[in-house]
Amino acid sequence: MKKAILLSFIISLLVVGFGRNIYYVGPDKEYTSLAEVVEVSSNGDSIFIYEGTYSENIEIYKSLNINGVGKVLLEKIDEKKPLIRIKGDVKVQIDNVSFEAESIILKSTGAGLTITGCEFRTTSIGLSVNGGDVNIEKTIFEGLSNDLKADDTFNGNGIFCMYSDNVSIDDCTFIDSGTGIYSYEITNLRIHDTSMINNLTGAFLVGIENGVIENNRFESNTVGIELAADSTVELNYNSFLKSFRYDVVLSEPDCTVCENCGTDSFVGKLHAEGNTSDRKLFCPDCDILRTLFEEGEGG
Repeated sequence: MKKAILLSFIISLLVVGFGRNIYYVGPDKEYTSLAEVVEVSSNGDSIFIYEGTYSENIEIYKSLNINGVGKVLLEKIDEKKPLIRIKGDVKVQIDNVSFEAESIILKSTGAGLTITGCEFRTTSIGLSVNGGDVNIEKTIFEGLSNDLKADDTFNGNGIFCMYSDNVSIDDCTFIDSGTGIYSYEITNLRIHDTSMINNLTGAFLVGIENGVIENNRFESNTVGIELAADSTVELNYNSFLKSFRYDVVLSEPDCTVCENCGTDSFVGKLHAEGNTSDRKLFCPDCDILRTLFEEGEGG
């Protein structure tokens, strides 16, 4: 009987993660800097950051759970470096933390990344991702440059993501940026229940193998969404309001109408259903785009 109890105890330790630690960061805690804790932590550890403003530059090469308690703001010490750099085959989860910087805030290469309930405020790029699966929920990305008008002033990107297998963006807000979401060569892209407001381009999608853009709000952008290269995209139940130039653009580099088009012509497939627009502004102003909005079918 005792052997059975001991075996059960050992198995339970293995399941929950034997040896994983919890660290606390705050003005009155053992650690006053997130970078300090990251240095001494191990794979699978959890870090709780208590309310306050922290000046940091952090490099993460291990799997960690980082949680803000109260109002937590991270700022940069060195503006020439990302505030947080994550690299390698690791999994990092960040919850309830605000970030503010004049340059790239978080740069991730090859890592699995989950971000929930955070805020990114920058004149550059909020989140730069190269490879790895990404899941972002209930997070705000805000540009900090001058008020955005239809004069093509660049305000950086909320998210710049490329070469990832799976990217999911759910219930987020992108506001006052050059491009809210810039995605390049993504295998599976899902953007759902998200608002893109007052950006030059709400979402710019290039070479998306399987994209589902559903139930989003595009409002007061110069361009709501642009599709380029060989992309297969479902555009369902989105609303387009007060676009300065276009609701939807299918990229044509030789187009002389405006300077919004990218370098790769859209040669993929587009299916749309249940989308609405108050102005019905399309480029090119073609039957296929109007049919997609008016009848809910196309390809």
